[in-house]
Amino acid sequence: NAERLIEDLAPFMTRKAAYEEIPLALRWQIHRELSEFFASALSNPIHKALSRVLISKEWVSQQILPTENWSAYMHCLNSYITERYDLRSAVTNSNVPIDILVGMKSDMYPATGQLRMADLNSNCSVIPFTKSGHAPLIDQPIKLSKELFRFAAS
Repeated sequence: NAERLIEDLAPFMTRKAAYEEIPLALRWQIHRELSEFFASALSNPIHKALSRVLISKEWVSQQILPTENWSAYMHCLNSYITERYDLRSAVTNSNVPIDILVGMKSDMYPATGQLRMADLNSNCSVIPFTKSGHAPLIDQPIKLSKELFRFAAS
């Protein structure tokens, strides 16, 4: 699991070891964990499967995720696991309009909690992405583009 991997990698992270210094078994685990993490951001079963297959393969993953950044990926994964990113007070205290893009099929962040964020501030609008998980850029790129252009024009 990810927690165990981060624990096993801690000595390498502390000494800022190069990717090539990490034992092969741990490197394979890095790619397996990242493939699962990315798969959880997607909603389309084919995209999930592709993530699991492609990113779990070191030689493919290296084309997408430069290995010199390996410790940054692990820091991000660790933060995702251990930190509570609670944005309720930021939404509540905002005086500017907020659009909340909600991936209705998100495994990472259940839509029910995201939808409730709009109740915290009358300046909030919810934009549901009904066919998307946490990554509308992949799941619904055309709708995301339209929403970004609309936002930029306002």
